[in-house]
Amino acid sequence: MRGKLKRAVIHFGNRILAEAVERGLNQTGTFLVCNVTENAEREILSACEAVMADILLMDVSRAPQTTFSKRMATIAQVKKRCPGIRVALFCDSTSDSETAEKVTRAKAEGVIDMFFYESVSLEYLAAVLSAM
Repeated sequence: MRGKLKRAVIHFGNRILAEAVERGLNQTGTFLVCNVTENAEREILSACEAVMADILLMDVSRAPQTTFSKRMATIAQVKKRCPGIRVALFCDSTSDSETAEKVTRAKAEGVIDMFFYESVSLEYLAAVLSAM
């Protein structure tokens, strides 16, 4: 392990995916991961503040709790209270191209710092997040 651990808060609507990402990032030795399992903006915000998160990683989908508009509202609240946090979104570009386009625009407009498609490997995800 080199340098300081990156503190990452993650929230995914799919619990199995969240646990896999959490486990994978923790195994790199580069991250200290807080996996928020509650579907509430306040829980995500509280976790970011509590661990002084460097990174917030969330998925975006058509599911009611993880829609693009809900994620944008969460990001706005988190950035107000944690202005230095870096935000990355994770989405499915194949089955939900409309959401993927919105996520791409959010990156272009500087609302988020990075985005990933679900097809990326865990190694790539960890490498990019560690560089953020």
